[in-house]
Amino acid sequence: MDILNDFTIEEIMLIKNCNTRDKKSALKMLRTYADSGDPSINETSYHTRIKLHDVTDQEFNELVDYPI
Repeated sequence: MDILNDFTIEEIMLIKNCNTRDKKSALKMLRTYADSGDPSINETSYHTRIKLHDVTDQEFNELVDYPI
């Protein structure tokens, strides 16, 4: 996986903001972000969740550890 080709900086920051190494927990947290009412966060959260479904646990940890 090429992180910067697969995820935007905003999506990576949203994932890191979940403060978890568990992909399922991050997906749940991203769902709560989608319910925030802010259209830009709703859209980013939606696209991030779709992309996260396709990554392995190892790739998820690489995202969490990505230096930003």
